[in-house]
Amino acid sequence: MGLTNCRECGHQISEAAKICPSCGLDNPGPSGVWIGRLKMAGGAVVLLLVVIFVMRSLGGQMLSTCNVLAVRNAEDAFIVNGEFDYGIVTHVTAGLDGAGREVEISVRLETSEGDFTRKTRVAIGDKGQRSVQVQFPEPTIGGKVDRSVASCR
Repeated sequence: MGLTNCRECGHQISEAAKICPSCGLDNPGPSGVWIGRLKMAGGAVVLLLVVIFVMRSLGGQMLSTCNVLAVRNAEDAFIVNGEFDYGIVTHVTAGLDGAGREVEISVRLETSEGDFTRKTRVAIGDKGQRSVQVQFPEPTIGGKVDRSVASCR
C-alpha cells in the first residue's frame, strides 16, 4: 500500500485509509475521484449508445434525401375496378443520396379537365433509384395535360 493525499485537506494518508486522520473525510483516497470519473464516462457511453440506437431505428431517414430524377407522361390503357379504361400514366424516377428507406412519391397532374393528385409509397435501397408508374384514369384522352409535378419525401 502506498501513500496518497486526502482529496479534501491534502494531508498525506495511506491509500487504504477509511477516514482521514486530519479532517475526518470518509474514503479520502483517490478511489472516490475515480468512481466519479467512471460514472461520468459510463454515462457518456450510455448516451452515445442511445444516439446510435435511435439513428439505426430511424433506418437512416435523417441521413438521406429523396430527389425526383425524371417525370414523363404517356397516354395508356389500363384496368380500373375491373373495367378497361384510358387515361394518363405518369412515370416517375426517384433516388436517394444516402441510406435506403421507404419514401412517399406525390404526383399532381394538371390538365384542361382539372388537377388530379396521387400518392404512393415505395422502398428505395442505399443510394438507389426506383421508377414507379402512377395512373390517372380521370382525364379523357382528349384532355390536354398542362404539366406533371412530382415530389418525394
